[in-house]
Amino acid sequence: MLLGIFLGIACRRLIQMKNQGVAEVEIRGFFRGTLKQIDLWISLLGSPLLYGSILKSSVDLSLWPFLFFALQSGFSAYILINALLPAGNRNSAPV
Repeated sequence: MLLGIFLGIACRRLIQMKNQGVAEVEIRGFFRGTLKQIDLWISLLGSPLLYGSILKSSVDLSLWPFLFFALQSGFSAYILINALLPAGNRNSAPV
């Protein structure tokens, strides 16, 4: 799930950069910047809520479907956590 969270935030950053006209990415700086994103930390701190629901509902899942579901949930964790916030506290993510 943590890998999915990181990949989701990195993907949103790349889309933002592309929309701003950036054609190339300096990899080290990109990953360093991704680790500093508030969106990443919101998702990481809120992920125990999502992960708990995955564990509770995964009684009959084997390992591979469970890992796929956890990765997918991690990828969309920011969107799900942002939906749980009251309307005045939501982040206005462009993507």
